[in-house]
Amino acid sequence: MEETLFSVENKVIIITGGGRGIGKAIASALANRKAIVYCFDIEFQKKKSDDLTHGQYQVEVDITKISSIQKTCEKIFKTHKKIDVLINNAGVIYPAKDCEIYSTHNWEKTLKVNLTGSFNCSQVVLGYMKKIKVAQ
Repeated sequence: MEETLFSVENKVIIITGGGRGIGKAIASALANRKAIVYCFDIEFQKKKSDDLTHGQYQVEVDITKISSIQKTCEKIFKTHKKIDVLINNAGVIYPAKDCEIYSTHNWEKTLKVNLTGSFNCSQVVLGYMKKIKVAQ
């Protein structure tokens, strides 16, 4: 089959927050189009999901810890010799109870995942993307 402009076939794609919700739906859609999709999430159910599409992998990664991202991306890169796409999808919110003021602790946890996690993933994955660009 001829590759089209928007084909994701054989592209190595990392999606953060890929264990549930929107991230899981995006991951499934990409895998159905023959992408190789790594779903990063801090927690997956004890048992791997039975509804994974071929080419879709669940990887437990804490995106707030750069070492966790580095270790996993190194394995992906060694396996596929590339990382083509990063989708920074992970996001959390810790709701206040009743009409409480949002706690500083919850605010900091939210920023750590939603902002710092995206920054960490971008920094690490960009390093691998640059290796391919330099090698070409």
